Amino acid sequence: MGNPYAYWQAALAGDKPRAIVEQCELGFYRRALYQRDDKGNNKRVGWQPVAVFMDGDVMTARIGNESDGRDITGDGLGELWSFIAGNAISEGNYREVAEHGKRRWVDPAPPEVPREITNADNNPPEVLTDKDHAVAIDNAIAAAIKVVTNETEAAQALGSKNRIAELRLAADKAGKALYKPPYRQYKALHGAWSPMVKRAETAETALNFAILTFREKERQRIAAEQAAADAKQREIDEANERAAPEILHRDNGLYPCFPSKRDNHSNGGKNRRQHCSHYA
Repeated sequence: MGNPYAYWQAALAGDKPRAIVEQCELGFYRRALYQRDDKGNNKRVGWQPVAVFMDGDVMTARIGNESDGRDITGDGLGELWSFIAGNAISEGNYREVAEHGKRRWVDPAPPEVPREITNADNNPPEVLTDKDHAVAIDNAIAAAIKVVTNETEAAQALGSKNRIAELRLAADKAGKALYKPPYRQYKALHGAWSPMVKRAETAETALNFAILTFREKERQRIAAEQAAADAKQREIDEANERAAPEILHRDNGLYPCFPSKRDNHSNGGKNRRQHCSHYA
């Protein structure tokens, strides 16, 4: 098993170890206290000592003095960690405040921390994924106080807000580092290719309009010619209907009788009936 106080010792040594969200580390820390001033702004007015230790098999954080402080376990440690991870103090300074009531937050010289140099020191820093950032933000939101009814809760809410803002900025920075380069490349490529595509789309639209216009005119022309032909045919049909009785008489040998001048003058038209077969 590794050194359970490795993070705290490294923080005291000034190595700035990476804090993992929701993973509280054993050691001694302090938590800021805030109070709202006359202008409604939250102002830091002091600190609370915090000791994180193992109480049997249970990790426990004691906030405040040894005599009247309160203990936190379980999920509460994850929220507390976001407020104390960057505020490591020496054990001596903690005991001065928590056990003896002193208010001097002056750390003694940091202890020498033996550190073994390995090949892992040359590894690139761990890069959090989008899922890691999402989980951290969601956990911070879930752990934040929802209703504020006093100054203590207001200070807690402010701390949660600051933590959420910190996580948001980290996620935004990490995201932009990933998507901005390809986005700039996309914009450059889009600028090179989109004009020709646009010209082609414009030409296609114009040609399609020309085709549709021509076809509509042709439809109207054909319809007009058909209407004229239909009208002409109706005229012919009507003329044929008027001529039908005369044609019927002619086909049956029934012709109109017109007396000749000789008949009219010779016998006063008496022979007229002889030349009309339908009078026979």
